[in-house]
Amino acid sequence: MAKQKGFLKLRGSIGDLNFYKSKDGYMVREKSSIDRNTIMSDPRFQRTRENMQEFKNAGTAGKTLRNAFNAIIKNAKDSKLSSRLTKVMHGILKEDTTNARGQRNVHKGNQLLMKGFDFNAGAAWLKTVLIPVQVDIERTSGETKFTLEAYKPLDVIIAPQGATNYRFVAASTEIDFEKNEFITKTSYTDYYPYDEVEVNDVELLNNLPPNSEHTIALAIGIEFYQEVNTVLYPLKNGSFNAAHLIEINLP
Repeated sequence: MAKQKGFLKLRGSIGDLNFYKSKDGYMVREKSSIDRNTIMSDPRFQRTRENMQEFKNAGTAGKTLRNAFNAIIKNAKDSKLSSRLTKVMHGILKEDTTNARGQRNVHKGNQLLMKGFDFNAGAAWLKTVLIPVQVDIERTSGETKFTLEAYKPLDVIIAPQGATNYRFVAASTEIDFEKNEFITKTSYTDYYPYDEVEVNDVELLNNLPPNSEHTIALAIGIEFYQEVNTVLYPLKNGSFNAAHLIEINLP
């Protein structure tokens, strides 16, 4: 790969050369003579087509999960969430031992690999909240429960500068990666002051359809606020908020 030198910083195409900017600076590469029709029909590109289809499958599954947890991640995500989640989903579908290459999907893969995923890479849950969280899932009734034991905020919550308040949010979803459908329930705590006063056990409940035959995924998050003249404002546009996929329960 050639790199541009000199004072001219070109972008775009000139003849058979394509100029672009990357993290390594301004680069130049030769245009490919292979068109889309060739890639989609030529037997030589069979593996390429298989990779493209599985990448599409992973992207679709990632979008489904993002939509399922939209309420919890809309205030706690980073700019590369989509690509990071697609990478995780691609790893999951590669564990599909049922379907042939090119047809593998997340539905048949190892969905447990989603557990522990942070929706905001800039605010990992385990580095933000040091409180043990117990989760309980009752498939028969559909009840899901999140329990945080008693704590003192200043001791176990790593809040950004300027934070005066916070709240927890918990989301539970029944998700079908085969049909890309989901049912999600979300609950919130009150707004707590960020101080030294001990908070009693916190419990959040979400009720999903009973006797579910699909994957149940649980996510928990924290949102920080700053109080100004009795009004609470989201802090730094949520860039310090954490959201974490804490449990994956398979049928």
